[in-house]
Amino acid sequence: KLNWILGVGIGDAEKAIQEKTKPMNLMAHEHKLNAHNQYFQTLITSGVIGIALLFIILGLPLYMSFKTKDYLGVFFIMTLGFNMLFESIFQTFQGIQFFLFFYCLQSIKLNEN
Repeated sequence: KLNWILGVGIGDAEKAIQEKTKPMNLMAHEHKLNAHNQYFQTLITSGVIGIALLFIILGLPLYMSFKTKDYLGVFFIMTLGFNMLFESIFQTFQGIQFFLFFYCLQSIKLNEN
């Protein structure tokens, strides 16, 4: 609620989650868990501006894939968006690497059409 426009910053997201879960005595505080939802994590770190950019990053290729009838691209973006509901994939190197590799392939394929 305090930083809803710009978020708390990338380095302070875990600290902000810890501060909110400490008074609740939740297991998340004891085990120092992350948000396990990329949309929520982006909202915490970058605020409304960051979540809007994330939706643009996912929505624009989805729209272009529909427009060019690239159903493999639609499937990729929909699968990625669905997986972001259950894991913060941008919090690990493997998640970022996976996203960038396939996102670049999708971008190249869309530029060829």
